Amino acid sequence: MSEPRSGGAYDELLALLRGRRSVRRFLPEPVSEEDVRRLLEAARWAPSPTNRQPWRFAVVRETERKTRMREAVAEAARTAAASVGGMVEEGMAPYAAMFEAFEQAPVVVAVLARRPSRVAARLGAGLSDTERAALAGDLPAVGAAIQSLLLAAHALGLGACWMSGPLLAAPDLRAILGGPPTLDLVALIPVGRPAETPEAPPRRDAEQLLVGRKGTGPA
Repeated sequence: MSEPRSGGAYDELLALLRGRRSVRRFLPEPVSEEDVRRLLEAARWAPSPTNRQPWRFAVVRETERKTRMREAVAEAARTAAASVGGMVEEGMAPYAAMFEAFEQAPVVVAVLARRPSRVAARLGAGLSDTERAALAGDLPAVGAAIQSLLLAAHALGLGACWMSGPLLAAPDLRAILGGPPTLDLVALIPVGRPAETPEAPPRRDAEQLLVGRKGTGPA
């Protein structure tokens, strides 16, 4: 597929998208309150079905709380690995270490999503098509907010990483984070000045991602 036609704002956006990296090693420099506010300001402008805005955020700076979170993740990873055993357990070890990398970041942003009400979840058949579509779109909308936050971090010269591995310990993490029990943990995002610049991972060409009559990629 040929390169899209260039344009000022588009070129700037594409450079931002292509330049963003998943950073897991950080310098011991603080992240200002103003920068955190800027990240959340970018995140809150993400789109969501019927403007539901299902995302919520918890900002963790305290070393003690980050350590407790890391310990919870480590224990959950050990339990999960032991339950399968053998070569699978050995193979999980490097990933388990990656799951704990957030502890070294100056700031960890926990991203949460409002859980559908019990009535909405259990009586979905009684909802309108619009309401059902809105509920189904809540989690993708939170993903859009995460993307906006990650791009804002990159634009500010900060490193960040979308981490789902720590969700192995989601119940324990939720207890540490606090907040209403109607919120589900979706991701942890460590944020700080990057101590590394990872290579860009390979991406499929846009033409390979098309499906149907005009597409050449796999289903």
